[in-house]
Amino acid sequence: MCNATETLLVHEKIAKILLPALKNELDKKGVELVGCDKTRSIIPAGEAKEEDWRAEYLDYKLSIKVVRDINEAIN
Repeated sequence: MCNATETLLVHEKIAKILLPALKNELDKKGVELVGCDKTRSIIPAGEAKEEDWRAEYLDYKLSIKVVRDINEAIN
């Protein structure tokens, strides 16, 4: 599964709209979701660990982090 997306960064201003719709579609494909605390306050997902932000899962798994700005996303 090369070129797969393992981590998705979502701006906090659109997270409450985007994440439920995204989860609905990814559930149809059997994608496992893990997320930061902000993500998990919006949608059901497993708890992301620090290593999830660098992981190549090679599976139907996606880590999601809600960020407040471009600087947080870059860090």
